[in-house]
Amino acid sequence: MTPAPGVVRALLREIRAAGGATFGPSGQPADPGDRWLFPRHPGRTLILEPAADWEAGLRAFLQQHGPLLGEGGCGWAALGAWIHPGGCLYLDIVAGCRSRDRAVREALRAGRREGRPVAAIYQASSGQTLTLPPPG
Repeated sequence: MTPAPGVVRALLREIRAAGGATFGPSGQPADPGDRWLFPRHPGRTLILEPAADWEAGLRAFLQQHGPLLGEGGCGWAALGAWIHPGGCLYLDIVAGCRSRDRAVREALRAGRREGRPVAAIYQASSGQTLTLPPPG
């Protein structure tokens, strides 16, 4: 997926306005509804510092990981982007499950598979974050 510069700028405007967002393969906002979201590939999470070139980082992330948007652990996947209170931009390929218990299992499995534990799952519709237990 090689996004046009205008698309990347539009995505960043949406992310900055909302503090975070999810987008489908076409670059359109994707509503996760009541799904619990988690990084599908936590080893590929990209964290961009506030002073970094977010446009270039987002473009490179989409070029490299865009094909992964078609694989959701629970049948739903999207580009997940959010701005941490410290100012960093986090980019992930996120999966979403309607069942909180299944999301926990899938998130823990993804962390083991990729060697980078998933710290939490998030439900946008309720604003709830569930911290996951550390591995071990």
